[in-house]
Amino acid sequence: MEPSADKLIFVSYSHRDSGEVLKYIRRLERDSFSLWYDENVHHSIWGAAIEGALEKSSVVILFVSPDSLSSNNVFNEISFADNAQKSIFCVYLSETDISSYPGWRLMLTKCQAFMAYRDGEDLTYSRLKKCMLEHFEGSNSPANQQKAPSPPRRTDGSKEDSKKKAKILCIQKKYAEAEAIYDGFIEEDIMDMDGYMGYIRVRSENYRKFEGKEIDEAIQIAKDICGEEDLSQFDTDFGLYIEKRAEYFEKQRIERQKAESERFNVGNVVTFGQYWQHRTREEGKTPVEWIVLKREKGKALLLSKYCIACKQYTREYVNVTWETCNARKWLNQKFINDAFTLEEQERILTTSVSNKDNVEYETKGGNDTSDKLFLLSIDEAENLLTQEERRIRCTDYAKAQGIWVDNEIDAPYWWLRSPGGDLLLAAVVHYRGKIFGGGLNICVADTGIRPAFWLSLDFD
Repeated sequence: MEPSADKLIFVSYSHRDSGEVLKYIRRLERDSFSLWYDENVHHSIWGAAIEGALEKSSVVILFVSPDSLSSNNVFNEISFADNAQKSIFCVYLSETDISSYPGWRLMLTKCQAFMAYRDGEDLTYSRLKKCMLEHFEGSNSPANQQKAPSPPRRTDGSKEDSKKKAKILCIQKKYAEAEAIYDGFIEEDIMDMDGYMGYIRVRSENYRKFEGKEIDEAIQIAKDICGEEDLSQFDTDFGLYIEKRAEYFEKQRIERQKAESERFNVGNVVTFGQYWQHRTREEGKTPVEWIVLKREKGKALLLSKYCIACKQYTREYVNVTWETCNARKWLNQKFINDAFTLEEQERILTTSVSNKDNVEYETKGGNDTSDKLFLLSIDEAENLLTQEERRIRCTDYAKAQGIWVDNEIDAPYWWLRSPGGDLLLAAVVHYRGKIFGGGLNICVADTGIRPAFWLSLDFD
């Protein structure tokens, strides 16, 4: 027999959370609740089935996680339920900042929530079951079918006594009991700010730790309700909270800054940007790894860990320098747009690139240039890298482009920007890591590219 609309519970969740969600579903079913969830629904009738089930349900249980809040299907289900004024209850499977997911905050801040990630499955289920029983008992009563009565209101004296009791329970760290008292204030009068502030305080472990975003959102809701920025009149600890909050975030900022700074220590490998590194472009781009070669105030010199492309130094067999070669144009016009977002490009510094002569062969290096991306010079490759560090591998994408690699050690030649023995040759690094100042023919098409650039470090 199909359950009546006032008895049906619609379950909304991400299938990635199925393992956790099914535990609650099985317990609700064992306790004789009627549930609808999209198990064994054929995709061809999925939309109609969802809509029909939502229309028949009086309650929606949303299992909240980053995966569910990222799901368009879940968003559509809750939007439908919200517009239809269904009762929505939220079970938080993980600590989730709803303000990071556009459109959710407006719908979920007014819903009763259960913090499963904090309270555990048993306590969460016990509270959820109690709410479901209360909901269905209320919707079944003859009086409720005519007009929902206003919840009983405490007298001022009993309310103050209850608040005092709740505060004592908080001091004793009996948060579940305190929360039950504060729940009553919310049911009676959302405008009771002292009750509301107490409610959001015990709902969030983060408040007591002065960390996380959940309590910040609750505080903002409180400000919106009362139209006040300073909530000291409602919460005597509010000033202390703001002070401690500022201290906490300043400490967090310093710790993040330190960690980010240490990430760019010389010799470390960092990721920045994305580029094709598999054999075909259809396999997509992946993060590019860079070696930190040098660190100066406010910036770091990065060199790609692998040869990431196979290019000619230049296409025409005529005298050429770094200033006029095609490799420079490709790096600063094509590669930069393929590998980096506009925001990332802003962090790549325009650098005055010194193009020294090849001292061994007395070949002119040409004019200095201003570049975001460049190849290393002979001097830089010699002074910033050991021979072992110069002997590197290349990506599968570079191999697919035709780069030559030694069969024994799987290593390629890679270009330097310095001229070779004359201006028809450009210096390279040998596949065994030695610097070949005499260079290779500038039109050779099977030699690798290792881009380098100075990255702005705004934490220095």
